[in-house]
Amino acid sequence: MYIYRSDNQLEIPITLSSFKGTVEEIVLVDSGATENFINQETIKKLKLGTKKPESPVGLRNINRTFNKSRQITHYLNLLVS
Repeated sequence: MYIYRSDNQLEIPITLSSFKGTVEEIVLVDSGATENFINQETIKKLKLGTKKPESPVGLRNINRTFNKSRQITHYLNLLVS
């Protein structure tokens, strides 16, 4: 296992599994995040179902610029253990 560390980030390789598939990913550990996020490609690979919020949620980066995705348009409930 290779863990990448720099002054401001920590990345760890993990295996995500569901009853529909398994995928290898590199995760960015953010101990200050207020929510947990998963990218759309991983959702597709694992064939996870998503839901739409009542209205889209604006998405900004840590430096307050808009994220290239601009909005969160779907979400899912995911048990991580």
